[in-house]
Formats: sequence, C-alpha cells, structure tokens
Amino acid sequence: AVSSGRIEAAVSSPSFWGKKSRSFELLDGFPFGPGANEFLAWYKIGGGEKLSQNLYQRYNIHGLVCGITGPTFGGWFREPVNNIADLRKRRVAAVGLGATVLSQAGVLTALIAPQDIRSAIQSGEIFGATIGAPYAIGKTESKQSTGHIYFPGWHQQYSVLNLMINIRNWDSLNRQTKDRIEIACTANIADSISQSEGHRFGMLKSLVDRGFTVSRWPPRLLNKLKSIWQEEVHAYRTSEGEFGKIWRSLEKFRKNHSIWQELGYL
Repeated sequence: AVSSGRIEAAVSSPSFWGKKSRSFELLDGFPFGPGANEFLAWYKIGGGEKLSQNLYQRYNIHGLVCGITGPTFGGWFREPVNNIADLRKRRVAAVGLGATVLSQAGVLTALIAPQDIRSAIQSGEIFGATIGAPYAIGKTESKQSTGHIYFPGWHQQYSVLNLMINIRNWDSLNRQTKDRIEIACTANIADSISQSEGHRFGMLKSLVDRGFTVSRWPPRLLNKLKSIWQEEVHAYRTSEGEFGKIWRSLEKFRKNHSIWQELGYL
C-alpha cells in the first residue's frame, strides 16, 4: 500500500517484506547475527543506511529505522525440546530467515499473528512459536501458563521497526520536516531499546512465577541450526545481488568491529 501510494506511510517490521526480497529479512535480525548495538553501528556508520535506502527505494519507499529492541525469546513450546528430532514435523510459528533455517531442519513453519500465538499453542494448532512470545505470554493468565521457554533467541538478536514513507510523499517534504521525522525516529530508537532491555527481567521473573520452565537451548541443537544457517546464507549471498551486497558489508564491518569488541569490552 505504501509502495503504490494508496497510503502515505506505515510502521512495519522489515521481515514482513521477505516475499519481496530476502534482503529485508536480513535487516531485521538474522540467525546467529549481531546484537542491536552492533547493528546500529553498522547502519549509521558502516554504510548500512545507504544500502537499506537503496533496497527500499526499489519499491518506491523511503525507509527509516524508527525503533529497535533487543534479543527475542528462543521459543515457547508445549513440551520440552532436547534435540532437532523433537521439532521435526511439528508446526511452529516462525518468520524471517529463522523460519528458513527451521524449515530446512524439518520443522513445519507457520506464519501466525503475534496476538494469536497463545490460543494456537493452547489449542494444539501449533507445537510452539519463535515469534510473538513476549507479547503472547505477557497476556496469559496464571492458570493457563504452562510451557517451556528457551533461550537464547538464536534466530533474532534484535528486532527493527521501520517507518516507511511513500517516496513521492517523502520527496515533497521540506528539509525541516524531514529533519524532525529523523530526529523523532532517533529518539524512539533510544526509548525502544531502553524499554525492551529494562523490562526483560521483570517478564522473565513473571514467567517463572507463573509456572513456565525456562531453559537454555542444548548446545548440540544450536550447533546444528548454525550449520544449516551457514549453508543457507551462502546460497542466498550468491543468488541475490542485493542480499550479497548487504551481507558482505555487514560481514566486513563485523570483522573489523570484533577487534574493537575484544579490546574495548570486559
């Protein structure tokens, strides 16, 4: 709708544009990828903003990062997950490049709206979900709160909200108005990551108090998923031009930034 000009603007996750280009999913947190701070550093300083704009402009959109949150849950499941076999041929709500990895592992992935996750799990429609967990679980009543939560969120270490504005509408704005929109988005980035990180422990404690079992993923399972991801990303980076450009830029920045991380962080 924004692309065609039927509406002037919208706020959305890049992952929802994955059918247009897998490159959008790469901009919304990807398996075994960087955290929010490293992504923002690449986006603002490492050339990511220009690459992102080039991608959106192909669809007549001016896109701005206007919010970001930290790691998501690894997943919410009805039963324990000890290995890949426990997930195979089970329906799991998932989105983005993480869903691609799960599909390659034999999982039957499904795209379900976050607000419908809870009822879908409780009714048995799906075995679990890697999306919408904080939203869905936060709405559960204590007597309904059962299940197994896994960490870390291997598939998405950050989540982005983009403000998308039809390119003609954006170009029609004067510089002062554009500056105000960009400043508002910058402020919202700081607020969203602060809110996200600040409330995570409270939510985690609430889950435990309400009877959820909270665990870390078995290392062998994570290693298997990582191996599948490495094969998948190699195929995408060689088959889609825009994806390859973004990936190589990210890869170069992360390689250099890792030196700073090793020296600068405790």
